[in-house]
Amino acid sequence: MADGVPEVFSDTFEFTFTAYGLAIAFGARPVRQPFDGAAAEPGDRAVVRMSLEQAKVLAMLLRRELNRYEAAAGIEIALPPEVYQSLELDPRDWPLPARG
Repeated sequence: MADGVPEVFSDTFEFTFTAYGLAIAFGARPVRQPFDGAAAEPGDRAVVRMSLEQAKVLAMLLRRELNRYEAAAGIEIALPPEVYQSLELDPRDWPLPARG
């Protein structure tokens, strides 16, 4: 915690849109799975709410900065095929920017 602002780690998230805004709940998978074989639900660690306009700006800035990082490092941040499949994403939607 720096200057009273909590820092949290997240490896899960869910989001909800409304006509007025967006809420993102960040969470973490439990360390142990239940003994009965049921799926353990991750606990929310933080919920961030924002306007749709702010969410769009955030998405654009994150994409720009991640593309800059990948270009500067000469790598693509790898995601397992299962991530693309489970979230119905297409890896072609995230091309490395052309180097000039």
